Amino acid sequence: MLEPAEVKFHWSEYDLVVCDRSYSDTDALLGLRELLSAHPELLQSHLTALVNACVRVIGDEDASVRKTLLGFLSWLLLHPQLSPETLAPHAPLLLLFTTSAQTHIFQEIRIDAVKVLDILLEAVPQTVAVGWDD
Repeated sequence: MLEPAEVKFHWSEYDLVVCDRSYSDTDALLGLRELLSAHPELLQSHLTALVNACVRVIGDEDASVRKTLLGFLSWLLLHPQLSPETLAPHAPLLLLFTTSAQTHIFQEIRIDAVKVLDILLEAVPQTVAVGWDD
């Protein structure tokens, strides 16, 4: 069980990582960023749960959720405590949801998926580009 580290929204770390449906996705992402900014030691130990919580909203139909996600992913994936080697095992899942969103029926979702891909190219370029030389 996760230790309850409170943030100004009065959510526990567990609520935020699980992104409990009683909170909006935008609020959950903002709360996660606030919590992790205050407790960066949680980044590595909860990275899998964070990635799993984030990938499901890459193709969200709510533009404000996607905008908040882009800011959160940029902050998270380019965080100085997370090396490309640490992020590499999570890249396939991130790429799977990103490429899925790139084929979404709504153009705005496809455009935001390309922005996620741009963040991934910054964070884990070798992992994203693997196989392109073949």
